[in-house]
Amino acid sequence: MGNRVTGITIFHYHLLPGGVNSVIALSAEAMARHIPELEYMTLVSGTTENTGEVAESIRTRIAGTGVTVKTAVLPDIGYVTGMASSPSVSSIKKHLRRFTGSFWWIHNYHLGKNPQFTQAILEILQEDPHQRLLFHIHDFPECARFENLQRLNTGISLNPYPQGPNVRYALINERDRQLLAQSGISPDDLFLLNNPVRKSGTDVRETPTDTEGIKKRLRTAFPDAGVYDPRGLNLFYPVRTIRRKNVLEAGVWTRLIASSRNEACNLIVTLPGVSSSERRYSGAVEKAYRDGLIPGLWGIGRRLEEAEVNFADLGRSSDLMIASSVQEGFGYLFIESLQWGLPLFARELDVLDGMDGLFDAGSSRFYRSLRIPLSPEQREELRRSYRSKLSGLDEHLPLKSRERLHRQIEEIGLYGHADLALLGVPDQIEILRNLDSPGFIKECLDLNRDELEKLSGLFGRKPAPEKVSSAEEQFSFESFARQVRNIFDSYERSETASPGSVAPEAASQERLIDAFAELRFLLLLYDYNGNS
Repeated sequence: MGNRVTGITIFHYHLLPGGVNSVIALSAEAMARHIPELEYMTLVSGTTENTGEVAESIRTRIAGTGVTVKTAVLPDIGYVTGMASSPSVSSIKKHLRRFTGSFWWIHNYHLGKNPQFTQAILEILQEDPHQRLLFHIHDFPECARFENLQRLNTGISLNPYPQGPNVRYALINERDRQLLAQSGISPDDLFLLNNPVRKSGTDVRETPTDTEGIKKRLRTAFPDAGVYDPRGLNLFYPVRTIRRKNVLEAGVWTRLIASSRNEACNLIVTLPGVSSSERRYSGAVEKAYRDGLIPGLWGIGRRLEEAEVNFADLGRSSDLMIASSVQEGFGYLFIESLQWGLPLFARELDVLDGMDGLFDAGSSRFYRSLRIPLSPEQREELRRSYRSKLSGLDEHLPLKSRERLHRQIEEIGLYGHADLALLGVPDQIEILRNLDSPGFIKECLDLNRDELEKLSGLFGRKPAPEKVSSAEEQFSFESFARQVRNIFDSYERSETASPGSVAPEAASQERLIDAFAELRFLLLLYDYNGNS
């Protein structure tokens, strides 16, 4: 293929709206604009739904670059859970070989959504040393996705983390890159590839001149979306309502902030969950809004035209960006808080390692826990729930992982309180109800007083313009394209390696499973099935 990559084939199970497909669209635009030798890109999806729309959106964005965007639909590479019968590996390989001659860019190839697709890719990797592949990993099946992991490992016969001169890995955060290196993959084959971010084109020192008008229009346009007070502070959480976003915790913070400041606060959450497993959680959050347990507006992201406001202005007119997510791969909202000139209050996550310098102490605060008082009986019941959950994972976890988790479980509630994120969804909703009790909310305020005082100091603060510029440069289209070029160049270097070199071994999957065997990845939150 040579160093000059002129064609890229991008594979994903689907092109429905969501995080991975936003990255695909932005990546395509970045490469079309900043890799001049690129002539075409082909988007290969397992479903027809939204595939044409994504391609047309990219074509519009890259008009004038000369890059062609094509599409192909291969139903055999979609989610197997939606198929009448599993596809054959040989059939998938036959379809994939239609794209030989281009560079293959495969997103989340090993997630357990379609083991036959994974096996086909791994076999082609061995059979055709000239076919170059990039495995772009956004999520790991080893990270407490045990159903996916079991489906993957029973459906493939080859190690899902191969090494060789024709394969590279792109990781979206430094934590994941280090995990794969520690699992045995050569660091030379691992590349940190930050998700690209489009420049905002606005000055963070400016705010919409019609902030009060926006708040009034929100109340008028969305009487069915929650109890909203236009005189209050707007806490913005622009996410889809899925379990790992831990939205109910943001609701508890909103209630505590309002009580500590004696001021109305509104939590604005933009989108519902869409998958069958997430709709139940999304429905529980929506009901909490309808019942008045969380003040603010829920699920208005696709209806903003009814309030005559666009998404960016809704963000820029807010008073705080809040994020209670317990798990992220990248998290666009962290960068959006800078672009929109908002102070940021967020749960501390290890995937933010390496991004610390983008946020200054004056306009951002990262918290480690939201402390909730629990009775001795409640604490023991919580520990019992985790013991029961862990007992069902024996076949998936190494002994040392189980022993570590047992120690973490026994430490829950040792000081009379626990992190809200450890609670299951019904218990989190009960906490929201209990906040109506003056005695209970006082206990919560006392347990979190230091955090609330630091949080209160964020209001009215803006990130420094130089922080915004630094972030937009680090995650710019140009920076993304430069790293892609580095990846392309790395194949040339491996081909010029000494001919007698020994082929590297595949990575240890057990090391990855152990690395993710932490209580924070096994929260009861993830088990919610709609039952109270």
